[in-house]
Amino acid sequence: MGSELTTSLLLVSALLVPVLAVVGGLVALVYRSASLPTSTALHFFPGADVRPEPGEQRAYVVALLMPLLLAATFVLLRPRRSWLHHPRAVEFMLPGAAMGQALLVALGAVSLRRQEGIRPYFRHRDLAVAACVAAAVAVCLASPAALSAVRRVMSRLRPRRRSVVPTYAAFVLAVVLTAAFVSTTVYADKNIAAAPQATWYHLTFVSEEFAAFLGGATPLVDFTPQYTSLLPYLVAPIFWLTGFSVGSFTTVMAALTGMALLSAYVAVRHVTRGPVTSLVLYGIFLAMTFYPSARVGSEVHTVATYYAEMPLRYLFTLLLTGAVALLAVRSHQWGWGVLLGVLAGGGLLNNVEFGLPAVGAVVVAVFVAQSARGVAERWSAVAAAEVRVLLGMCLAVALYCAVVAARSGHLPDVGQLLYFSRQFAASGFFMLPMPGPFGLHLVMYLSCALGLAHALCRCLTGTTAGRDGSRLGLLAYTAVFALGAGTYYVGRTHPSVLIAIFCAWTLCMVVLASEVLSWLAPVLAGPVAVRRLLAVPLAALAGLVALAATSALADDFLGQQPGRIASRTAVPSFAATDMHRFVADCTAPGDDVMMIYPTGHRIADRERVRDHFPYNHPGSVVTMEQLEDVVAALRSGQVEAVFTEPLRGEVEQALAAAGFATVLQRPTQGPAAEAPVTGAGPMSLWRPVGAAAGCS
Repeated sequence: MGSELTTSLLLVSALLVPVLAVVGGLVALVYRSASLPTSTALHFFPGADVRPEPGEQRAYVVALLMPLLLAATFVLLRPRRSWLHHPRAVEFMLPGAAMGQALLVALGAVSLRRQEGIRPYFRHRDLAVAACVAAAVAVCLASPAALSAVRRVMSRLRPRRRSVVPTYAAFVLAVVLTAAFVSTTVYADKNIAAAPQATWYHLTFVSEEFAAFLGGATPLVDFTPQYTSLLPYLVAPIFWLTGFSVGSFTTVMAALTGMALLSAYVAVRHVTRGPVTSLVLYGIFLAMTFYPSARVGSEVHTVATYYAEMPLRYLFTLLLTGAVALLAVRSHQWGWGVLLGVLAGGGLLNNVEFGLPAVGAVVVAVFVAQSARGVAERWSAVAAAEVRVLLGMCLAVALYCAVVAARSGHLPDVGQLLYFSRQFAASGFFMLPMPGPFGLHLVMYLSCALGLAHALCRCLTGTTAGRDGSRLGLLAYTAVFALGAGTYYVGRTHPSVLIAIFCAWTLCMVVLASEVLSWLAPVLAGPVAVRRLLAVPLAALAGLVALAATSALADDFLGQQPGRIASRTAVPSFAATDMHRFVADCTAPGDDVMMIYPTGHRIADRERVRDHFPYNHPGSVVTMEQLEDVVAALRSGQVEAVFTEPLRGEVEQALAAAGFATVLQRPTQGPAAEAPVTGAGPMSLWRPVGAAAGCS
């Protein structure tokens, strides 16, 4: 195994220079030839921030071919009895491999240096620690004396006898650690005003999708979801029992986040030898996932307090992580293959932006895991597994359509799944351009691409079994998903958006580290010259893992969470008491209304009126097509009262054209601090022309 892996790793390193040159040239060519914007037939309101980026998006799609090209070239160059099996083949590959690794080191160094001028994510001492770890690993691997000393220490640390106690202890610690991080995401009406602005601002958009469902709206029928189409069905029973509030919503989101993260732990534990190693790797993953983009004392804003990201986008993706680790090698069996497909289909229906990369990742992971079964049964197993996964996805879609039809009497309009993707990704609404090719994003891309290439090369050129097949399948899944999730950053290249991808990137790096540890011993038994060359990529990987690990040292806010959760602020910002009174005074339970107001769906649910507003937030309506949907909902719902915040001129004109007029205005009387969350200025009541206000 050692000589086989050594030859494979050297060949991959030697192919890096030509493959990166070809892909880089194609990326540059596509970027320059695709600079003109494309039409998506969407008509935005005047003054909308629309910046299409077809060049960057198409160039990134071309860049995704790099691991496939690298793996294909590798497979073509190493058939059986080829020149690679010549005793001196290693010597011939050493110069090319050295050039490839030097290129990677140069790209990484330039990118990290460039990132300092964009947005420094890591402290200088963190970078120094990572560099020292990388240097130490390189010295240990290159020096026979140092390597022997490390082996002696590791042999003494290895347990003499096997016991289940460390396994259970590691799981308990993983649960405790997960709960500590997840506690940062729990808020209530009494203290949400103290959260960072990014937390409470986005909370309105996300929570209103669930409030709309509780109020009777059906996603993909009479409501166009921006973030989730499936999850409201799964958690609605909880809200029916507890009531819907900031506290109940964030607690449910925290529970889903914890469940998703523990699924990642199950995956890492399954493919990693030793509970201590898996717990350490999982701790690194947690620390990077909860990297704070904003912090004030004990208040932090992370990917998990942007609930649209986690759990809404990441939930099924991380659940699939555990499912892939356990089931990918068994997906040729009917039950396990269909179950994996059902989860993948559910993720696609829930959120297409991350669900689509996850589906592609499952397909590749099943291919990799089944390809590792052996030459005789490889392709039949792959075909059987992929068919079963596809059937599972179709079953998920069929079940969803049946549930939607039973609830609403209509089949879902799947085109609505892509509406906001058309707004943002295709049309360029609210997008930001990339700062150039160099930066941390390039390091993330290269590390995930090489992880995928490694998984493809190993599964296509040798046989593995058991845990190795599961680990390669999981590596392929995490790499493909991380690369797919990278499109989220390519579109809106904001520093906080890159932080949102840390979860996917770090999970891929953790699985890659587990893979390296699995074959490190036999490879290190090879020639000294080869070991010294392999020290470069292995040291680079160790440096990246160490850089992620140092972020855990800054997580001192975890111990402050019990006091923060129990705290109370003077302003219950999401109460919207003035608008609650307005709706209660001017309607009766069961009335058909439209709430063009930030927390309108929640208010309608509390006051037991039916809200026909077809979106989650007034701020989500930015095109004339959406305005037409609003007017259509007014007419189809036979709405007799529209409650609004101060409106854009286009919206006022559309209401007037639909036969509505303002009949009453009330000033807001709540604290000024409530205004940024629930809207500012007078509240207005619109009724059909000629109708009385019915209240004062």
